[in-house]
Amino acid sequence: MSEDNTIYRIVLVDNDAVPRRIARGICELIAQEISQRAEIQEFDDGVPAWNYLSQLQEPPHLLLTDMNMNVMYGDELIEKVQAKFPRDRFPSLNITLASDTSAEMAKSMAGMAESNGYAFLRKPYEIPALKEHVKKCAPKPAA
Repeated sequence: MSEDNTIYRIVLVDNDAVPRRIARGICELIAQEISQRAEIQEFDDGVPAWNYLSQLQEPPHLLLTDMNMNVMYGDELIEKVQAKFPRDRFPSLNITLASDTSAEMAKSMAGMAESNGYAFLRKPYEIPALKEHVKKCAPKPAA
């Protein structure tokens, strides 16, 4: 498994274009700040995202997916991605589920996400939290 530490590979999946654009802008900004080029793929549903991801030999560094979409929900997409790219073989893959939900439900979803090996962000995105998360998931520079 070779990892290209110069390109930050990101996949954004959300049926709502506005949060997808916000996430893309933050990803581009963070990549610039850490002097890395970002390769960002965007999808409006889990089905085209899975069609893309299933063809990859190595996963992206960050998969940020909405929970509620029209055809394939985020949790189903995550399940497929985790089966194809097991964490023990691909530790650089960071999966994040996002959802616009109540604060109480967000706590529950965050706990569930963490116990299943991925992160949770509440929408609408809190920009500082999204920036911090995107920076944390970036590939580390080669030593």
